[in-house]
Amino acid sequence: MKKIAALLMALLMLLGTVALAEPTLLAEFGDDNTLVYAREIAYEADVVDALGNPANRDGRPVSNAHVTLWAGEWQLVAAYVSEDGIDEFELEGVEPGYYAVTEGVILNLVPLFNNSANHANGVMADQAAYLHAHAYDLEGTLTMPEAIDDAYEFFAKFDAWEYGTVRSENDADMNFGPIKLSFKKGDDDFLYWNALTGFEFEEIEEFKYMGMNENGQIVVCSASKNIVSNAKAKIYFAYIFEPVVAEEVAE
Repeated sequence: MKKIAALLMALLMLLGTVALAEPTLLAEFGDDNTLVYAREIAYEADVVDALGNPANRDGRPVSNAHVTLWAGEWQLVAAYVSEDGIDEFELEGVEPGYYAVTEGVILNLVPLFNNSANHANGVMADQAAYLHAHAYDLEGTLTMPEAIDDAYEFFAKFDAWEYGTVRSENDADMNFGPIKLSFKKGDDDFLYWNALTGFEFEEIEEFKYMGMNENGQIVVCSASKNIVSNAKAKIYFAYIFEPVVAEEVAE
């Protein structure tokens, strides 16, 4: 009996390192651009990069909306609850706003140039007009803290971007704006919302949309409609990620 009690205590302590004691509002977090997905890519640019994307003089794409800027590691820094989410799911005693999250949630994003088309200028983007464009797929992993033994793998193909307009041969207007994710691995449609925020919601909409906001942060959200094709879709709940910054090693 004592061994069982000791095991239960250890389990409770372990869970306590993942779930917050209670939801904690972050009064100073967020601004008007935090939940605004970047959707436009600038066509007026100093130069273009090696794949034809509008770029600045350093060769980097101009707009936050372009998927090449999503590459790298991101850490979860906040969660968001909207008034629309509260109303939709009839949540009681919950304030809208940004909330603290547990540490150790890492998002890794890898834009992959799509070589599926046998054409030097990229994939077939408009079959009827026989137009090609440079395009990327996206692969990613979402790693939870050690106490949550569940890692997510997801992907989005180049044609998942709603705003991939192709005007002419090799114009490279592909892969910008938010996308809808397809999950290959991961057991929780809500991405462990309760464990990471301290809430006790019985049901919320599944998280399936990702994009970069106007501040250069990655936002993964649940929404009332397809946020890719409907810019006026209401965000219910969201996770906000910021770049992982490597610590400088003192000499």
